[in-house]
Amino acid sequence: MKFFIVFVIALVLGEEAFATSVIICPNAHESFHSCSSGCELTCDNYLNPPICLAACLEDRAGCYCDTGYVRSKDGRCILPSECKAVTPICPNAHESYHSCSNGCELTCDNYLDPPMCIQACLPQAAGCYCNVGYVRSKDGRCILPSQCKATTPFCLRPHEKYLSCSNGCETTCANKDNPPICTMDCSTKFAGCYCEYPYIRADNRDCVLPSQCKPTSCGCKIVEPQPVLCRGHIPYCDGLNEVYNPTGPLCPRTCATKDAMFKCSAGTQYGCFCAKGFLRNNKNKCVPECDC
Repeated sequence: MKFFIVFVIALVLGEEAFATSVIICPNAHESFHSCSSGCELTCDNYLNPPICLAACLEDRAGCYCDTGYVRSKDGRCILPSECKAVTPICPNAHESYHSCSNGCELTCDNYLDPPMCIQACLPQAAGCYCNVGYVRSKDGRCILPSQCKATTPFCLRPHEKYLSCSNGCETTCANKDNPPICTMDCSTKFAGCYCEYPYIRADNRDCVLPSQCKPTSCGCKIVEPQPVLCRGHIPYCDGLNEVYNPTGPLCPRTCATKDAMFKCSAGTQYGCFCAKGFLRNNKNKCVPECDC
């Protein structure tokens, strides 16, 4: 800290003289402090002042900016409003420098599902950020969200399109007769290629019309492979995990009777029975035996 000492000779009590020193600071709007905490507001920290000791230490004596002024990067004491003259200039269009920030920024990847950000303005996160209404592209530019489509991945299969966010649900040949229960969320973690309506996903990952799905069990949903008897030869089983049996038992095991000890009448009957490993519950549904 630069300062000058001026010696003044004063006559006191007529014949007695003594010397005093006056310290003059070199810059405008600053004064010498014989003791200080050492803290000073600057263009970099005045928006988020540092935590300073409530002490006046002689070993930190020096020139400090007057009240209402802050220290610029070139060492002058200026008004905070003049700090803009030394604010960094951002290289890209539609972005501005923030002397403090929470570090969060909307991008082409997250603007549909914004991240959770803290409500703080941290000087260590200072930098160039996209202006309101713009998002950061993958090549570092600030663009409108509508321009993000230029960076949208290209799907390879016919009848599918890329979704930047999704709930992860997709209708397939395997579940089309019993669609999954899906949420209304649209999350970027499920972004990817999905079949366009009314196409659905086939076993070979192609997008096909529901009518193009190849039957593998005449419509019966079963877990273990069973002999395929096609429509026209046998009745069609509508129930999940059911299979048609022309020689089924007269007393099929159920959830209610699976542990019962009784003798069934001889003979057989035809109809739809629970597939191997499944038993009928009290709602007339075929469920895994362990779920009874």
